[in-house]
Formats: sequence, C-alpha cells, structure tokens
Amino acid sequence: MVAAVAFGTLTLVAGLAAVPLDRLTGQVGPGGMVTDWLATAAALVPGVVVGTLLAVRRPRNPIGWLLLISLWLAD
Repeated sequence: MVAAVAFGTLTLVAGLAAVPLDRLTGQVGPGGMVTDWLATAAALVPGVVVGTLLAVRRPRNPIGWLLLISLWLAD
C-alpha cells in the first residue's frame, strides 16, 4: 500500500515537473507554459489517481501498476 502511494506521488510530481523543465530547454508548446501545464495536469492527474487507487486496493492486479508505469514513461 505504501509503495503504491509513493510511486503514484512520484509519478505525479515527475509528470508535473516536466513542464517547467521543457521551458528551460526551450520546448514550450504554442499555447505557452500555463496551457501546457493545464493540459499535462488534465491528462496526468486522473490517470495517476486511478492507477494509485487500483494499486492500493488490488496490489496483485497489474493494471494499476502498469498504468502508473506507463504514465511515468510518458514523460
């Protein structure tokens, strides 16, 4: 249970940290940093919440873990 919550939190932080890091490398999208951050948060937060809940409630079911891993690798 602790591992699922920790991995979900780490995935969320890493995903949201990608937006300011993109700005530092000059890869900001056409809408600007705020739009990129909102779009990233709108896609990332629900996925991380669902993946974390699945991993906490059913730790032997790989779907929650796979969802978290796929969101981690998407950054």
